[in-house]
Parts: sequence; C-alpha cells; structure tokens
Amino acid sequence: MGRNRYFFAVFLMVSVLSCSCELAREAPPKGTMHLVSIGLNYRGTNVNYLNGTLNDEREIRQAFEAACNLSGKSFLGYSLVQEGGPLLPEESYRPLYAYDPVEDPSLPTKEHILNKLASLSGILKPEDLTICYYSGHGYDDGSLVVAPTNPLGSIFKEDGTVDSECLLTVNTLLSSLQTLAGAKLLILDSCYCGCFVQESETSISLIEKDEYLDDAFRKFFAPGKNPASVFVLAATTKDNTSKEPKDSMHPHGYFTEALLQGLGWNEQTGNMGDMVPPAGQKGKVSADNLYSYIHSHQQIPTKGSFHYQYQHPVLTGGSRDLVLFRY
Repeated sequence: MGRNRYFFAVFLMVSVLSCSCELAREAPPKGTMHLVSIGLNYRGTNVNYLNGTLNDEREIRQAFEAACNLSGKSFLGYSLVQEGGPLLPEESYRPLYAYDPVEDPSLPTKEHILNKLASLSGILKPEDLTICYYSGHGYDDGSLVVAPTNPLGSIFKEDGTVDSECLLTVNTLLSSLQTLAGAKLLILDSCYCGCFVQESETSISLIEKDEYLDDAFRKFFAPGKNPASVFVLAATTKDNTSKEPKDSMHPHGYFTEALLQGLGWNEQTGNMGDMVPPAGQKGKVSADNLYSYIHSHQQIPTKGSFHYQYQHPVLTGGSRDLVLFRY
C-alpha cells in the first residue's frame, strides 16, 4: 500500500512538472515576412507599355501585408517601381512619356534590385521569409527586363538588341536570393518566367532546356539542398508568354489576379476580410496551396493548341512545401 502511494506521488509530481513545462514553453517564432515587390509599366522607355503591372505590384504588397496582419506575422515591404513621367507633347502612334529620374533609388534597375536584396542579409533571421515579386516584361531566356540607367530610358539599342544592363538573368537573381538567411519565395508574372522553374509534372515545355539553365538548376535545386532553398512560383512555362486582359478597367495579369484572390484580397474594396484566405487549407497558406488555387481559378485556360490561348502556371521547390501563413 505504501509503495503504491509512493509511485502515485512520483507520477503526480512528474505530471505536474510536465504540464508546467508545456505551459511555460514559448511558441515557435513566426518570423518576419520581407517582401521586395517590383513593377514596371515601361512608360518612358522604347518597349511596349504594360497596363496592369503597377496594379499588380501595389496590391500584392497590400495583400501580403494584410495577410500577415491577419495571421499575426510581422511584415516589412520594399517597393521598386518604374512608372514613367509626364505625358510628352510629341506626336506618335502611341502616347509618349518622360522617363523616370535615374537617380531615384526606388527605380528597379538591376543594381537597385540586387542592392536591395543584399541589404536584407544584415537583418534576416533563420525564421524569416523573403518574397521577391516581379511584374513586368520577360526576355525569351527568362531574364527580367528591368529599368535602364540611361536618362533616355532606352532598353532596345539602335541595333535592335536589348541592352544587357536591362536584363536580370535567372542565374544572377537566384544567386542573390540563395545567399539570404531563411526561406525564399520568388513570384514572377512575366513572359517566359518558367525558365526559373525546373522541369516537372507541373512544368511542360515544348523546347529544349538551355545548358546554362541546367547548370542553374543543378546549383540551386539539387537533391539534398538545405531547407532554406529558393522556391519559385511562376506565371507561365519557359516557352510561353504571361498575359493580361485588354479590356479591363482595373487590369491585372491573369496570374496575379488569381494569386490576389487566393490570398483573399478584394480589389473592389481594397482590403481583405477577417476570414482565412480562399487558398488556405488546414489552418495554413502555403506555396502549394496558392499554386493549386491559381491553377484552378485563373481566368485564362491552362492549356491550348496555341500559345496565345493559354497560360500554365508552374511551381518548383521539390517534394517540400513552403508555409507562408498559419491561422
């Protein structure tokens, strides 16, 4: 009888201590989301203007901040935008605009983008998440067509080629992100942005992969890479264009519009409610959740006989998933 009382007392003490430790244990840190959002409409340059890119950049920034607030996650946003200056009086087949001041540090030149990402290295913690979002033109090798540094805003040179200073390549951008602490997500709404995504069942292309892309994938997405690798969510495959509607009063790229809806953003009211985002599942929003939502809800087919008829979003990250928010 005495022995039973002894064991009962010991059991009770261990139980109390276990419970008290559990109650005192702090929840895992949520970390901070750092969003570098980039948008160019190319007014003031000598390439085709885009109508929805600045809406994309602004509302993506607002939506991610609202989603962070809803989930109790800290948020820091950094905006790099090229929008052109005043309308010029010169006659032309299209309206002509002055170019942005090249000394503006928020102008998304190649140098300013890479410097902004590099500046995060001093403040990022392992539990943080960095998202780099881009809406603009994409070159046929996947490079981002960024703002020129010349005051005339020339992207095409006189010989018809694109100035190399205006091309931010796959390898350069991935290298810059890979050096940062914590998890990284690259979201791209641009033509041929599937060049950033390794071939998989979600990425079906009709052209051969360039050798330099093979090298990039081996470097950044090889088996056995640590968990803090770069995830990529792209609007389309490497051999197709990213599109936006031509008759919308408030245009977005088809991909970005579906992404915003998946986050719960209401573009009519300019905010989101207090409900879990539509892309949320089992108390979380992840890269996989967002991809599935976009694939099912974007307002353009994901397959077709001709490239202008469809747009197939793609995702990389291997067998792992990247959780963005928990609720």
